[in-house]
Amino acid sequence: PVAFLLSGLGDQYPGMGAGLYRHDAGYRREIDRCAEILRPLLGEDLRQGLAEAAPPREPAPGPDLRRMLGRSPESPSASPLDRTLFLHPAVFVLELALAKLWEGLGVRPRALLGYSLGELTAACLAGIFSLDDALRLVVERARLLETLPAGAMLAVPLGEDEAAGLLEAGLSLAAVNGPGVSVVAGAEAPVAALEKRLRERNLPSRRLPVAHALHAAEMEPLLAPYARLLESIPLHPPTVPLVTCVTGGWITSEEATSPGHWVRHLRQTVRFAQGVATLGSDPSLAFLEIGPGQGLTTLALQLAAGREDRLAVPSLPAGYEMQDDPAFFLTSLGRLWTAGVAVSWPRLHAGAKRRKVRLPTYPFERRLYRIERAGAPSPAPAAQEPAPTALHPRPALPSLWVAPRTALEETVAGIWRDALRLEAVGAHDSFFHLGGHSLLASQVVLRLEQETGVALPLRALLERPTVAEVAATVERLRRGEAPDGGEPDLLREAVLDPAIRGEAEEGRAAADPDDPEAVVLTGATGFLGAFLLRDLLCETRSTVFCPARAGDAAEGMERIRRNLVAYGLWEAGFEERIVAVVGDLGQPRWGLSAASFEALGESVGAVYHAGARVSFTYPYAALAPVNVGGTHEALRLAATGQVKPVHLVSTIAAFAPGSFTDGIGREDAPLEATAGLFGGYGQSKWVAEKLAVAARERGLATTLYRPGAIGGDSATGRGNPKDLIWAFLAECLHLGAAPALDAPFEAAPVDWVSRAIVTLSRRRESAGRAFHLFNPHPVPWADVFARARERGHALRELPLAAWLDELRRAIRETPEEHPMAPFWPLFAAEGGEPPFAGSLRFDDRNTREGLAGTAVVCPPAAGLLDVWLDALPSARRSR
Repeated sequence: PVAFLLSGLGDQYPGMGAGLYRHDAGYRREIDRCAEILRPLLGEDLRQGLAEAAPPREPAPGPDLRRMLGRSPESPSASPLDRTLFLHPAVFVLELALAKLWEGLGVRPRALLGYSLGELTAACLAGIFSLDDALRLVVERARLLETLPAGAMLAVPLGEDEAAGLLEAGLSLAAVNGPGVSVVAGAEAPVAALEKRLRERNLPSRRLPVAHALHAAEMEPLLAPYARLLESIPLHPPTVPLVTCVTGGWITSEEATSPGHWVRHLRQTVRFAQGVATLGSDPSLAFLEIGPGQGLTTLALQLAAGREDRLAVPSLPAGYEMQDDPAFFLTSLGRLWTAGVAVSWPRLHAGAKRRKVRLPTYPFERRLYRIERAGAPSPAPAAQEPAPTALHPRPALPSLWVAPRTALEETVAGIWRDALRLEAVGAHDSFFHLGGHSLLASQVVLRLEQETGVALPLRALLERPTVAEVAATVERLRRGEAPDGGEPDLLREAVLDPAIRGEAEEGRAAADPDDPEAVVLTGATGFLGAFLLRDLLCETRSTVFCPARAGDAAEGMERIRRNLVAYGLWEAGFEERIVAVVGDLGQPRWGLSAASFEALGESVGAVYHAGARVSFTYPYAALAPVNVGGTHEALRLAATGQVKPVHLVSTIAAFAPGSFTDGIGREDAPLEATAGLFGGYGQSKWVAEKLAVAARERGLATTLYRPGAIGGDSATGRGNPKDLIWAFLAECLHLGAAPALDAPFEAAPVDWVSRAIVTLSRRRESAGRAFHLFNPHPVPWADVFARARERGHALRELPLAAWLDELRRAIRETPEEHPMAPFWPLFAAEGGEPPFAGSLRFDDRNTREGLAGTAVVCPPAAGLLDVWLDALPSARRSR
């Protein structure tokens, strides 16, 4: 774990961080973002002092000692950093960008400690101030300081008591940095007199490069106007533990949200030494300095005397260092990593330049040559022999090695050895600890059925994944008993954080729901999400923030672009209105820092939550982090900053049989029943809907959209190859055989589903309602197969059992590549009946009323069959 130490003033220099600005896109974007926010406040570009004021440094074996000692012969030129109004926001922005850079690399703070001005940066990172408010506060604070007469600050080699004993009229104790390090501040004349007295006693002292006497009596005239400024700024409890230098202890929510605390912060002595002592109570914490130079690193190491294992690392070189910023930063990163701090290497290497080499366009011809003993005839090509695949040793596991103890355990272990290419598998080894994953799990279940005659539910493997547990489950199924493991308590899962509220509060406005300047859309790297993104960009003026799993924003943007290109949706200019946000829906705050999450919440006027993990075979526990946790954080985002509407894309699978009225699932029916929900996916979406309803009761406008089966684009036919119905239809064409099904094919084109959601979301009367999105004009599956034959596909009609036998054989031939392999356990669980072959009925009255009079009309399924059939992959046509 790491604690961020955010520096104050005193170690700044022209061009600080300029090397990172040139070489790291993420750092550069953060600086640019803040500079643009500050431009109207400052009337100038902050980047003059952070990116353009110093030439690149050349690597050198050591520091410039003359600069280190302040004796450089270079004539100092005027710098924007010489002005208080420029210096303070420059240091703040540099620290914020550095912190974001570290967080992007996976180095996130467990605690924060800021020195003087650095505490304002820490407060922003902890979510106490929003970014816009923090920047305004820093600028106006500096503007107030410029109204004061010039002052001085002097670092002295004395402890608090000794330094206090030297204070004469006009001097104040500004900071206590350690047992023998303090800072005194005051007007120029008394500071110069103290400097002279110390010199006469052979005590070195150092002037800090600041223009005013901070944390001194000179601040008194500013306290009242500063208090009025603070009263105009919303203050929030910290989301990251923060040590305040006002007391040297952990800041409380009451202190953080009190303007009086921040007024005292401007005037009172900086208790940095006590702050480090507070952090030091956790011996596992490493200290990471966020700011220019190594001042706090040095102080922290001095305060940790006697703890040689305490790690303190700077982020940037000091002004006298001759090492370039990127090289210095990477050295610090390496030091943290070797000390055990986790690092996100994909983010670090995302911008690496690599050479590409063209490969031959023809297949390689492989021949085996045997090396003979000396004197043997010239070697000749031998018959080609397949090289055996090497087996891997059993990896280091948390479970001790225990050999399989029964014949059935040995059978299970043997299947895993083959699937995972391992030399040995023990009785208590977990399939997933050994390297198994979802696709292999489906193959293993199929192989188990082959070897044992028992159809093991995939969820049984996922929930009880050791060899012994799987063998025990197979035995139970052989005896006709149910597998171990009960259903999750969904009501207990559906609990919304009490802090998520949408009620109007004084000074807290609601976002304009009609045409927000920006929205957030989850799921943009998925199927429906790609169309939603296209329609939001085409139908609204909004900038769209899109969370995506990636190493950095550039990689996330590329994932989003490639996804839209794959479905034929990308248009020139889209990139100007898409903002990729590196995140993970399965993590708290979607994997964002508290400050980033708050900034996102304050930047958008609506939340479109379409991101989900879709699997009809996985249990609830495997899907809940994304489907439930992601929804929970979407609601939290809607309550952050201005209250904003949430548009939640759910599914008709959230209906349990007990929620139907007269055999119909109605849009406005309360979803109370849970028995019979369609697997873990239906369960997770049921819980997500309950969270949305709870948020609605607390004042958030939450609207639900429940699509049914989603087909391909009505214009291009492009569909989702990972979708069950799409994969099933493609497999029928590939096998040249279709089962006899007495069920409707009711897929709605994805472009209609997307346009319907976007259109409904922009109508005020839609708020708080639910909308079902399915094709109101289905066709029988028999008509689908008949039309395929008319289009030239050779399709035999088989009884369902015979068709399943053909599917089983096809999967066995290419288990790792077969698109139906992940769905096989689902067919087995339904007794062979396709899970979409039921006769459930739903109404769509709200949808029809909401879209009445618009051009958003769902075309009948019969008219879409040709374009869909022509777009399906792997089809065998009769000649």
